[in-house]
Amino acid sequence: MKNPLLNAFAIVCIVLFLSACSTTKHSLYNTRWELGEVQGVVIDYMVNPKAEIYLVFDETKKQFYGSTGCNKVGGKLTVEEGNKIKLSEFYSTKMACEKMRAERLYLSLLESADNYKFSGSTLTLYQGTNQVASYTKSKLPVPTGLAVPTN
Repeated sequence: MKNPLLNAFAIVCIVLFLSACSTTKHSLYNTRWELGEVQGVVIDYMVNPKAEIYLVFDETKKQFYGSTGCNKVGGKLTVEEGNKIKLSEFYSTKMACEKMRAERLYLSLLESADNYKFSGSTLTLYQGTNQVASYTKSKLPVPTGLAVPTN
């Protein structure tokens, strides 16, 4: 014989579990985001095939930092409701690399980003509806930030 109260409890538990799964909130922060694509093109070879290209977003300091595969970069981070994002006031180390043109293009595209979306473990930056770059959530630890330059 089935217990209607037990069945109702089981249904409520399933509904709560499914709604919790569907509302999982991703976070930009405290994550190392490894570059996968720029404007839909895989570019792991773009700067240096052995170098890591990544970004980290620091909510407390309102900064971003990372690596282009050649230089360490950082700057000001502004995040607003509606997945709006702005990366500005860029600074970087000044290492000379073989593919500097590619690095400059990548940085200018980052500066153009104005919104973001999550899909699974992927973060994609957009300018309007145009994809700027996509990143995968890394299992590596978050590196410490690049110090803000002083004038």
